[in-house]
Amino acid sequence: MNRILVVIIALLFSTSNLISQSNSYHLNPEKNLNQYLVEHWSTDNSLPTNSILHIYQSSKGYIWISSYGGIIRFDGHKFVNFNKKNTPVLQSDNIGRIAEDKQGNIWFTSQESGLIKYSKNKLEVFGIEEGIKNLYRAIYIGDNNKIWLASPDKGWMYFENNKFNILEYDKDLSKIEVRCINKNNSGKIYFGTLGDGLFIYNNGKLSNINSKNGLPSDWIYSIYFDRNDQMYLGTATGIYLYDGNSYKKLNSAINSTVNAITEDNYGNLWIASVIGLYRINKKTLKTDQLTTENGLHHNFINDLTFDFEGDLWLANYKGGVSRIKDGKFTNYTQKTGLNGKVVNAICELSENKYLLAFDNGMLNIIDHDISKPFFASPNIEGKRVRHILKDSKNNLWFSTYSGLLKLTAKNAETWYTSKSGFPDTKIRVSFEDSKGNIWVGTRNNGVVKIMPNKQKIHINTNNGLSASLVMCIDEDKNGNILVGTNEGGLNIIEKDKVTKVFDENAGLASNVVFNTYNDQNNITWLAVNGELCAIKDNKITHFTLANGLIDDSPYDIIEDNSGNLWMPCSKGIMKIKKAELLNIINKTADNFSCKLYNSNDGMYQAECNPTSQSLFATDGSLLFPTIEGVAKIHPYYLTVNKYIPPVIIENLIIDGENFPIASITKIPSGKKRFTFEYTALSLHEPERVRFKYRLQGFDNNWVEAGNSRSISYTNLSPGNYVFQVIACNNDGIWNEKGESMILNIRPKFVQTKSFYAILSLIAFLLIYSFYQFRLIQLKKQRKLLEQKVHIRTAELNAKNQELEEQKAETLAQSEKLKEQKTELEKANTAKDKMFSVIAHDLRSPMGNFNLN
Repeated sequence: MNRILVVIIALLFSTSNLISQSNSYHLNPEKNLNQYLVEHWSTDNSLPTNSILHIYQSSKGYIWISSYGGIIRFDGHKFVNFNKKNTPVLQSDNIGRIAEDKQGNIWFTSQESGLIKYSKNKLEVFGIEEGIKNLYRAIYIGDNNKIWLASPDKGWMYFENNKFNILEYDKDLSKIEVRCINKNNSGKIYFGTLGDGLFIYNNGKLSNINSKNGLPSDWIYSIYFDRNDQMYLGTATGIYLYDGNSYKKLNSAINSTVNAITEDNYGNLWIASVIGLYRINKKTLKTDQLTTENGLHHNFINDLTFDFEGDLWLANYKGGVSRIKDGKFTNYTQKTGLNGKVVNAICELSENKYLLAFDNGMLNIIDHDISKPFFASPNIEGKRVRHILKDSKNNLWFSTYSGLLKLTAKNAETWYTSKSGFPDTKIRVSFEDSKGNIWVGTRNNGVVKIMPNKQKIHINTNNGLSASLVMCIDEDKNGNILVGTNEGGLNIIEKDKVTKVFDENAGLASNVVFNTYNDQNNITWLAVNGELCAIKDNKITHFTLANGLIDDSPYDIIEDNSGNLWMPCSKGIMKIKKAELLNIINKTADNFSCKLYNSNDGMYQAECNPTSQSLFATDGSLLFPTIEGVAKIHPYYLTVNKYIPPVIIENLIIDGENFPIASITKIPSGKKRFTFEYTALSLHEPERVRFKYRLQGFDNNWVEAGNSRSISYTNLSPGNYVFQVIACNNDGIWNEKGESMILNIRPKFVQTKSFYAILSLIAFLLIYSFYQFRLIQLKKQRKLLEQKVHIRTAELNAKNQELEEQKAETLAQSEKLKEQKTELEKANTAKDKMFSVIAHDLRSPMGNFNLN
């Protein structure tokens, strides 16, 4: 294609990188802190050091971390460490506070290295020549890019136009350690010190407020101005609000050092302290705490910041980095108060009120997300509870491996065991049909029907049931009872008799039927070990890995109000649009789309319990038992990450060496291998970020790269190329603009027009020289030939003369010979006459002799 056109497209592509962002994942204020997901990085999983001081997200989207191990940059995928070993301008690895100016330059305070600036992938230091090697962990950059600092070397100052300007005061400011600097809306600069209170810089003058004139503590670790310009002070004794007249302590329970304060989109304050994380509702002053006891990895928090997607990042002193995020699920686990780990049963008692059961016989009530123990009966304690049913009369039926317990609304108990004549003591499941009958599935002896008149009908392998162990019970729209078994497939019971069995012989992938679901169209969906299948009009349709299933052993099937089927499995929870599966059934399609929800989406534990049933709640929520609690999701209120991830081409590596990147990158000739390293700064779920790339001038179409963040090309021909990369976040929101760079690969000299021109000239000169050489040779040959011709001509002339003479002589001889011939002829004639006479004379005598 036209190389110029490629360049023009690239320029248009690269100038549209400013994209509006929309945050969707801010921490839900209705959730308890222990409901959030906490992810942690330390030296055990690639963090360069655990000794972290401060954390900041730049305008480009990178997370910057200061530490005792240098400067760390994180894109959610990998850490990049700048330290004195790999960065010569750094004299020490002790890095302090971080800030960013309006041009996107990142600034760091440090020990031994002065003021550090990061710009265009390079670090530059300031202050060493002025004697400012050491700076406190405090920095503030104003609207005019004036940088406020404090140093034990020279005192307090601001840095402007590459010049340090020292502040004057009646005390030696170099002796006063500054921990934080901030500015209010009126333009006053506030300095928080360790031991000397609060200083205010206004109209060129400094003033001091300390404990002697009303300050609650002289040890100020953080200063924060909220959206209403109210000032909060984090001190050695807690957090205080200044109301314009006095300082009010927000919460008397917070008596420790407050290192940092920030605010979320809902107006809640988040407090980083040395004893954990706090959230304070500014209106009600309700305070929640998160510590190592309920989910935090480290209690000593130096700093915190919200990123562009609403997640909260924590810098833990000697404890690495943590990230707190919200997900699509609400989790109920032992950390939230459950009495057990593996949940066997969930029963909805009323809206937002659920009863849970465990293997240890313990029960829990979850009432509006608050977990507390539930005591149904002393007789159930210690028994293995497998299922709970609430029937139409508000009776609770507890299926245990010690019998079936019926508990009425008035707490009246009825036990069904072998002692009371019940066929089996190990009860797995119970179900109420449309006529009010209670069907009870046992572990060893089939199914029992308990009618309202208390009469019982027992159906087992002796009278038609295909297997003894019952996994599930359901009812279709025709009033038939569907009994799934562990070894005999699905049994259809009509009028208390097994009329049909769907098993391996009938076409099922397995005889193990975990659960069934009969929908409004009377299609029965089966969660079978090895596949999902559907039975419609007695015909089985199979859905497997080959046409879209992510896990081939779903444990259960429930349908939401939007026509999606949700299926728990060992990998998480699968969601499929039922309409796509109906297309398979109707043979109008061969494949379907399946989405998997797991720990990345907020599940505390992705692996679900295979021998339990999920719950479709009254409010539309879906509850799934897992091996570590319950995961709850509301499909209607699914949070979608609308943040468009910035895309950055980080490195160009040519033949194993980093190459500087420019808007048009000119590549010397002779290079063979080109590697592009790129990233997309969506930090919420970086492992689900997907990329597409293309090299215009080489690739005809976009290439799917998955989560891979590099691509290599080899032996590219000289010319202009445009490398483009786009990316999407975890919820499939694409940055269609992406990032691009133009490559101009210079040809070797032998590949240039000049070379071909010179080659042509040389060829012309060679041909011309050869022509001239041949011409001279021909002239010489002609001259020699002329000489030879002249000589030969003279020789020929002499020869001709000689021949003429010889000819004349020959003619004379010829005339003489003619004369001689004539004479000879005359002589011969005379001779002939003589011989004739002689002959005549001789004949005459002989004749005479003959006559006689």
